[in-house]
Amino acid sequence: FLLPIPEKPFRRNVYVDENALQPGSATVEWGWGEVEFADRLADRIRSVQDKRDEDRAELISTIFQEIGLTPYKQHYTFHTPSRSISGINSYARWSSARGDGREAFIIAVPWKNSKDGSLSAYQKKKIRRTNVRGIATALTIAKFLSGYRHWSKDLIFVIADDELHGMQAFTSQYFGRHQNNLDCEELQTRGALVWNALSIDYPSDSFSGIILKHEGLNGQLPNLDVISTLTNVMYRADGLPVELNDATEDDWEERPWGEVGDLLEKHLLQSGDGTRKYLSGLWNMFGQISRLTIGRPTGVHGLFHRYHVDAITIFASPAQGPYGFWHMGRTVESVTRSMSNLLERLHHSHFFYILTSPERFIEVTKYLPVAILFGVALLIAGIALWVDEG
Repeated sequence: FLLPIPEKPFRRNVYVDENALQPGSATVEWGWGEVEFADRLADRIRSVQDKRDEDRAELISTIFQEIGLTPYKQHYTFHTPSRSISGINSYARWSSARGDGREAFIIAVPWKNSKDGSLSAYQKKKIRRTNVRGIATALTIAKFLSGYRHWSKDLIFVIADDELHGMQAFTSQYFGRHQNNLDCEELQTRGALVWNALSIDYPSDSFSGIILKHEGLNGQLPNLDVISTLTNVMYRADGLPVELNDATEDDWEERPWGEVGDLLEKHLLQSGDGTRKYLSGLWNMFGQISRLTIGRPTGVHGLFHRYHVDAITIFASPAQGPYGFWHMGRTVESVTRSMSNLLERLHHSHFFYILTSPERFIEVTKYLPVAILFGVALLIAGIALWVDEG
């Protein structure tokens, strides 16, 4: 029952259900001046990446002040049976001239990448790299976006120490959720309603495309309109390739499949590369199911879902090129513009789905019967064994 799902009539093309988003319709102003500024910031951030938490947080606070924002810090400590984990989050809030301070959009960046950012198997390390260019992008975006007065929401910029630990401390305080083993300072920028958040994970100097990360804690997912907005922005703006978390560099999709492939092409797929798309969709589907089953978030965005905040992470896939600061900045600006257009929380589109590709998905009504059929089959088998035992 699982095998036919990645293709029609089970899957559908993603679409933007909320008309207010208007992804990719506005003119993007991010330019080469911002790229040069981001490069200079990256050098400053790289100089403190191996220093103490206090030194790193102090540099971020200094940069926030230089670009005209009031910086804040949040000290936190997690207590576990074996050890204590401490860190310092840095954050700032820009107040929109058009807004009343009751709504905000969060741009969150962790200090550590979710992956090591190596370009090849020979360069892999056992430790994750510092998210130097992701932090530089966020700080440059903070300077750039605060120069415009048409935003309808406040903008909150969070540089979380470590990765999940720092963002867990921030979200717990911001949304008022107490955690027994967490000691952390109160935030100075609470009060605004947050509907959406965006995380930037940029481990290498350049990248070959964007990997979309959307799975959250305990299998929660963002509204499908957030993913539709990102894919529309990527394709309309600069044609950036976007993939799912299970994209592989292996050539298994390109291998000849003999009579099986010919049969699929002739009677089911009816396209020149149908077999490759089918196998890719199957791979992505099983990958997402496995991650949802494990329940661990694939990035810091996953910690927002429990508070009804639709969030995703854009991960820059490490490569020798051809994309860099210019493309990342334009993507973040365009997504932020779309989220600023919202008049209400996203609710029209789907919250339960499986992506077979960034532009195709399967509705819950299509894949839920599969699980039910498995359950029924196990029930019947159990009853049969019980009857046989007399």
